[in-house]
Amino acid sequence: MNRASPRKVIGQHYDVAIIGGGIVGVTLASELLTLRPQLRLALLEQESQLGEHQTGHNSGVLHSGI
Repeated sequence: MNRASPRKVIGQHYDVAIIGGGIVGVTLASELLTLRPQLRLALLEQESQLGEHQTGHNSGVLHSGI
């Protein structure tokens, strides 16, 4: 996945936008791009790095539903 600055994202057209770059958002993005590599996907995250917010502060338990 390419990382774009906010200026590069505005005005672009995407097929899918995922809000949240935690474990669920990144996993969803990865699966979608695996199934449809031509998909124009935007992954939006407010933190400076993926997985920095809630994913980085969880209990460490990986739930089997993911």
